[in-house]
Amino acid sequence: MEINKIALTSPIKDNDWRSVRQAIQQLSHLRLGPDSSPTFSSLTLTGLTDNSLIYSSSGTLTSLGAATNGQLAIGSTGATPVLAGITGTANQVTVTNAPGSITLSLPQDIHTGASPTFTGLTLSSLTATRLMATGSSKEAASVSDLTAWIAGTTDHISVADDSDGTVTLDFDTNTQTLLGSFNGIFLEKLDFTVSEAGGTVTGSLEQDSGGDLIQKFSDGYTTLDCTPALTIDLTAYVGTDAIPKVVFVYILQSAKTVIAASNSDWPATEHCKVAKLALKSAVTTGTDGGALGNQNKNDYASAVNGQGHILHMEHRLRQEPAAYDSGVALTLKNAAGTALTTGNSSTAVEIVTTEGKVFQLHRHTFPAFDMYTTATDDAHVVNQPTDEGGAYETTADLVADVTHYVDGTAAGVVIGVNKYFNLVVWGIQNRMGEASHVMINLPTGQYTTSSNAVADVDGNSIFEIPSAFKGTGFLIARLTFRLIAGSQWTYIAQEDLRGKFPDIIAGVGITTTDHALLANLIAPADDHTQYLLADGTRALAGAWDMGSQVLTNVNIDTGNINVAVVNTEWDTAFAHVSNDGSDHSFIDQSVLVAASPTFVGMTLSGDLSLGFGDLVSEQNPDVVNAIRMKSTASDVDVVLGDGTGYFSVWNAVDDTAVFYVNNVGDTDIARNLTVVGTVNITTVAAEGSDVDKFLVDSSGLVKYRTGTQVLSDIGGAVADDTAYNATSWNANTDAATKNAIRDKVETMDTAIGSNTTAIGLNTTHRGLTSGNPHVVTPTELSLVIGTDVLAEQTIGIADNNLLEVDDTDAADNDFAKFTAA
Repeated sequence: MEINKIALTSPIKDNDWRSVRQAIQQLSHLRLGPDSSPTFSSLTLTGLTDNSLIYSSSGTLTSLGAATNGQLAIGSTGATPVLAGITGTANQVTVTNAPGSITLSLPQDIHTGASPTFTGLTLSSLTATRLMATGSSKEAASVSDLTAWIAGTTDHISVADDSDGTVTLDFDTNTQTLLGSFNGIFLEKLDFTVSEAGGTVTGSLEQDSGGDLIQKFSDGYTTLDCTPALTIDLTAYVGTDAIPKVVFVYILQSAKTVIAASNSDWPATEHCKVAKLALKSAVTTGTDGGALGNQNKNDYASAVNGQGHILHMEHRLRQEPAAYDSGVALTLKNAAGTALTTGNSSTAVEIVTTEGKVFQLHRHTFPAFDMYTTATDDAHVVNQPTDEGGAYETTADLVADVTHYVDGTAAGVVIGVNKYFNLVVWGIQNRMGEASHVMINLPTGQYTTSSNAVADVDGNSIFEIPSAFKGTGFLIARLTFRLIAGSQWTYIAQEDLRGKFPDIIAGVGITTTDHALLANLIAPADDHTQYLLADGTRALAGAWDMGSQVLTNVNIDTGNINVAVVNTEWDTAFAHVSNDGSDHSFIDQSVLVAASPTFVGMTLSGDLSLGFGDLVSEQNPDVVNAIRMKSTASDVDVVLGDGTGYFSVWNAVDDTAVFYVNNVGDTDIARNLTVVGTVNITTVAAEGSDVDKFLVDSSGLVKYRTGTQVLSDIGGAVADDTAYNATSWNANTDAATKNAIRDKVETMDTAIGSNTTAIGLNTTHRGLTSGNPHVVTPTELSLVIGTDVLAEQTIGIADNNLLEVDDTDAADNDFAKFTAA
């Protein structure tokens, strides 16, 4: 060993004893004993391991061995230390070794600014089962009173701390009362069935899909054990086949686990309804496979699809028609835009309605409607024939667009002139803000009289509202019109339909020609096998009895009639046979609609329809067979027949012949006779008594006046017409009447012998000259004095005297009054 290598002496040279002596001297000064503490600048021990830690074992320095990355000398009491690495703990401390370094780390940061995440944390300072909150220093602390953190709402929910870390939430009294409206229901949909076995009728209850049911009563919720199904014996409640009995099935709140039943009614106490049944006898219930009627009372809170019971009720209510509330008064306007009233006519008819209120489910406003003034206020003709525009055609003028009534064909039937017809008007109540509409249903026929049309005796009016408008459609009015010449309508009558409920039908109406709007009426469904098909592919299952009806436009290509006649073309047939097989006269001319056949005679058992009306063979109002011409242009009938008259005209109600002429020309007119020309009467019969009636002309009208009225009309007065009396007449100072004078003269006739021969009056005898008054003597009159002749008389006012007329203008028919001179 080179001592100098440990710098204890100066270097010793080979073969140089002097350097050896110097080294020994130098060593002599060193203390290397057991108690020495020598100091070296370095020390090399060749027996040690490179890069190894050294430990002392019994005073000897020993190598521990070379350490790897992160290894440390780990001591062990009473034992040799060992080289080992630091071991971490999963999810707690992670150890990372590197050359000359060891790094210790945690799974996440835990410094004051970090946000560590733990699946759980236990703080021993907290109270078990209590909520935790931070204190004033942000330390975690338990909450002693939860009501400080959870508050209720007045009149809604109350909160109470239970002192165990929980709170109790409850509805207030008013809310609980409100929720009582749901008492007596099952939360789930129930299924109650009826069966029969061995004469016993059994009702079975379970959840619709099987399982238990939860009941809601005022005292809370309870589970009804329906696994297996809960049953009840209904044998005691059945009726007879002739008189089924109604059975009420329910569960009482006071007996929540059993089913009860009654034939009288639902109980007055709290209960859950199960079903309402109609039961025949037990035997028939079995053969029928169940009850005659079984209405499960499914008032469940919600269905399996989550839809609630209230929504179900709302959906059911919306299946009803819209309900009229107020307003929507209908009037009409004419072509000039003024009011069209009943009895008046117009070339245009426009519908007008006022604003109103109508219920769908909620109350809505039906806006005012005016076809004349508002361009967008057009009505829709629901069942307009296809050839005339089709279903729901829009119309701005009824007269222009309503020209046909419906008969199930695409063409419809033209409304005849002077015919009466009805239109049903209804409305569609849409949502607020959406335009609502006025709709029109055309009739299925027309009438010849106003009264029949207003009464709708044949039921031609269509009141139905298509099913597409359930819940929104409502009736307004039925209008009666008459079509007159020149495309004018006369407004006849209006029937108020507001507040009345229509029938609900599929499609657009029973007379629609749009089969796409009718369910299952066209292929491939076509399940209406009771109807004939237009293409003729469905054969009749039996004989077709037409009753009193007739077939028109019949073309028989094959087959036979009554198994007697086989023809390929009925229209060209020249012979046919009757039911008994006897031959009839052949048809030798066209009898088609457009033809004008000629017949020697014709016997009709029914009516003959003419352009102006119908020619009817029936009894007249006198119950005598006659021919009646029923006119459509007036309210009277013309009758040709026996009875009251051979020719007569009757009023509308057939109770009075207003005009008739019999077979000898006698004519009777019930009312006035107007003659434009001259009235010639060839013979006037004498009247045998004083009827006191004198005919007069009153502005062209012939009237009568009584004798008293005529006397007044001419300024005359009633005078005494007392007959002559020898005792009293001369003393009477009243004006003499013609009759009185006549009576006087008649009494004088015998004595005077009133004839010109006896009197011999002539101008010669009289010797009278103008302006020369002369007293006529008997001699001048050639009167012979004697028996039976006029004796000489004195002139003057006295008995048996003659009277002299002294009046320059005396004339025939004048009257005289006796006055003394």
